[in-house]
Amino acid sequence: MNRRTTAARSALLSGQFDLTWPLFAYHLDRLVPEDFLWEPAALCAADTAAGSTSRSGRYGSG
Repeated sequence: MNRRTTAARSALLSGQFDLTWPLFAYHLDRLVPEDFLWEPAALCAADTAAGSTSRSGRYGSG
C-alpha cells in the first residue's frame, strides 16, 4: 500500500469516527434505567398452544 492510499484510508476512517462518536454520545446520554431492563419475549402462542417444542413440523423435515 502506498502512502497516498494509506492517508486516504486514514482520513476516511477519521471522518467516520468523527461522525459516529457524537451520534453514540447523543443516544447514550438519553438512555434511562428502564432501557436496560428488557426481558426475552414469550414463545409464539401458536406453538405453545399445540404443545410443539420444535419448528421442524411447520417448515418441513429440513
